[in-house]
Parts: sequence; structure tokens; C-alpha cells
Amino acid sequence: MSIVTLNSLGNYFAVRAFSRSSVIVVFLTTALTAWSLVVHRIFNTKQVFLLLGHRLAVAALFGVAAWGLSTVLGYSMPTTPAWLVSILFCTLAVFWVEKTTRSWLGIGEEKLLSAMRRDVIELSRQEASTEKLTSEFEKYLVAHHQAGFARIMGERGDSFANKELALPKNRVSVQAFFDSGWTTPESLQRRRTSTALGELAKLLAEHSIGVLISIPRGSPTPSLLIALGTKTNGWPFTYPEVERLQNIAELIDNTLTHSRLSNQAALQAKMEHLAMMSRGLAHDLKNLITPVSSFLVHTEGLLAPGTPEADVHAAARHSIRVMTDYLREALFFSERLAPKLEPVALENVVSAVVKTTAERAATNRLRLFQKIESRAALIADGVLLQRMLVNLINNAFDASQPGQVVTMTVTEHRNSWLRIQVSDQGSGIAAEHLDRVFDPYFTTKEFGDDVRGFGLGLTICQKITNLHGGIIEVHSELGNGTRVTVDLPLNGPPQGPAPRLP
Repeated sequence: MSIVTLNSLGNYFAVRAFSRSSVIVVFLTTALTAWSLVVHRIFNTKQVFLLLGHRLAVAALFGVAAWGLSTVLGYSMPTTPAWLVSILFCTLAVFWVEKTTRSWLGIGEEKLLSAMRRDVIELSRQEASTEKLTSEFEKYLVAHHQAGFARIMGERGDSFANKELALPKNRVSVQAFFDSGWTTPESLQRRRTSTALGELAKLLAEHSIGVLISIPRGSPTPSLLIALGTKTNGWPFTYPEVERLQNIAELIDNTLTHSRLSNQAALQAKMEHLAMMSRGLAHDLKNLITPVSSFLVHTEGLLAPGTPEADVHAAARHSIRVMTDYLREALFFSERLAPKLEPVALENVVSAVVKTTAERAATNRLRLFQKIESRAALIADGVLLQRMLVNLINNAFDASQPGQVVTMTVTEHRNSWLRIQVSDQGSGIAAEHLDRVFDPYFTTKEFGDDVRGFGLGLTICQKITNLHGGIIEVHSELGNGTRVTVDLPLNGPPQGPAPRLP
């Protein structure tokens, strides 16, 4: 536009200096562009020069083809029509040539984006688990972008988080990032400084983040954040790469949402089916063991101690107690619970849990260490919360050896969330079993008072956690103990006590 204006002014006022200055404008513009590419590294310099060379080659081919065709046509028609026909034909052909050669050379954004889309879709077909699919997507993004790491963060209460990284929504730096929808350390250097952007730059540096994007683009309430670490070769993320990543992130978000909803529907149907079976089986067994239990009560003390009959009687009483515990667990699992949400003093719940588990700890010669770092009021069902903690501690007791310590800690996690952790020093859980620990009736327990667990303890803990709008996770290593983490919103479930399956 500047060149056209200068030439027009030069021709109109007959001042040749204006026309000649257009050459200086071209030179300065080219120099400024080159400086921007090298210093700010907005685009990949190698890619830019490759594209420029490709365009020049296509232009040269166009010129040669037009000249050659016009020469051939000049034998059968006047020169001017021959040139017009050749230019028209070559102009139509050059679009196809340009697109085809870009595809051959692999320098077109369309081809790169299409290849990434195919890869993401292929990964989604190979993995049904949302958690594993997320992990596969992170590995793919790391490999494709040569990044130090990749973190796909979903919304968790007042933060966007995964297992390794959490970004609180209320930080001014995160809010500033939401306004733009993407950011890199280099892009922040080109923007006018402010307190929010300064905090955002510190956040990126603190976590070694090379690019951070939100999905949907530019939304003040995004559903997904993707953070990639700085590149292993030290180069920044260029603008075309950011655009490509935004396109792929939208596909990843849609894929993970579909996977999560499908898994929730399948899990809900499975849980309802198992609950119905448990309810029917528990009622039938309860009716069957009632007369046996009554007989044992009425014959208590009638057999001489130490006789075979007395030993069988004692074994029968123990078996009835085990079956009664199983029936109680099965009926609780099958119930459609409606939590009574009210302010709960957590120290009172913890005190009740310690008293309930004290006898078992003494019997097994174990110690329960409690560390309460938060006294915040919690909106919850105190009875269900106590039931969940007793289950977690009893599981830890069963996995521990005499003399070992089971630890229960309570801390405030992020903003308006409470974190409860129960950890032991016991046998741990094999990696191949971790994905099934919440499945009803699945257990690896071959020790404890019951010899074998019922496989409902963690399932019930998950159910109680879901009813409170929380998140429960199990981290374990075979031979090195287990840690169960429960995150609960202090203000109760976002929309009442509806289950929110992970």
C-alpha cells in the first residue's frame, strides 16, 4: 500500500524522489521482516525461507511455461493472443502445481494438520479408558513437538489440573491468559507490560512451559487447558505451530469428552446392574442365615470348651460374622443414597473414626498417625464421610504388618477444596491391578481378619466421594505401600448430591 501511494504521488506531482523512495520502503520492509523472524522468532525461519523458495520456484516455472507455450502458439496465431492464451492456461495450472508440490515437499500446513488429525483419531480408536487416552495424547504431543512434557488439564473445581500441574482459576495471571486463549514466553515479551502479564510470565517460567492454550479459543470459561514444556532444541513455539495445536486441541477435547461420557454411561449401567444383583442376593442370604444365627445364639455355652463340637461352633460364629459384614456391605452398596448435606466439623469425624478403628489397630499392633492441618467447615454427610474413612483405614490396616504406621492427613487443597490422604507402608498393589481397584467385588486382599476381602470397600468409598462431588485416586507400588487421596469441595457438590463418576 505504501509503495502504491508513493508511486502515485510521484507520478501526480512529477517528483521522481517519491517513486524512487518505494525501493527504500521495500528494502526496509524486507529488513524489518527478517529482523522479526530472527529476533522474535514468531515464525520458523527455516520454514519461511523454504516456503519463499517454493514460491519463487513456482513463479519461475510459471514464467518459463508461459514463454514456452506462447512461443509454440505463436506459430499458429498472432503474438498477443498467443501470450494471453498461454498466461491464462498457466495461471490455471499454477494453482494445481503449487498445491501438489507443497504436498510433495511436506511444507503445507494443511498436510501437517491433516496428519495430526489422523494420528489423534487413530489413538482414540485404540484406547477406551479416558485416563489412558489422555496419557497417550500427552505422549503424542511431546513426540510431535519435541517438547519437554505435555499436560492436558481438565476442570477440577476452582482449578485446571492433572496429576502433575494445577493452575488456579482465580489467579490474575490465569485470567489474563484466558483473555487471549494462548500464550508463549516470547509472545509475552511483545505485549505491553502489566502486573497480570508479569505474573503470567513468572508462571510459565516457574513450570518451564513453552506454550499454553485454552479450549474453546478465547473463552473466559474454557473446558480444557494444554501446556507443553519448552522444546528440547531450545526453539520457541511459532505462531503456525500454536494455530495447529489449537486445532488439534479442539479435537482432543471433543474426543476426551466423548470418551468420558461413554465411560460414565457404561459404568453407571454396570453399577446399577451389580447393585440390583447385590440387593437380591443379600436379601436371600440374609433370610437363609437368620435361623443359623439364631441357633448359634441359643446354643452358646452349651458345649464343653475344647471339644471338637465347641471348635466347630466357634468357627460357625466367626463365619456368620463374616457373612453378616458382607451382607451389610452389599446392601449399603446397592442402596440409592441421598446424602444429608450440612456443615460438618471434620475433627469430630476424625475423632469418631479413630475410636472406631482403635480396637483393630491394637489387635494388629499397628499405629494410626493423624495430621490435621485444616479446621475449615465442610458441607457433607458426616455419617457417610465417617464410613468412607473407616473403610480406607481398615484397608490400610489389612495391608500392613505389625509395628507399621498408617497415616491420615487432612489439608486444604487449592481453593475451597479439602484433601484427605490415607497412606500405609504395606504390601502395595500391582500396577496391572490399579485400574480395577474400584470395580465392585474385585479384590487382591488375601490377608486380614476375613482372609479375603469382599471387594466393596473402595467401591463404597468411590460412591461416597462421588455423592459429595469429589475425586478419589489410588497411588500404589507393589511392596512400597499405598496412598489413597480424596479431594472434596468444601462447599459441597456444585449442583446438589448427584453422583459425578470419574
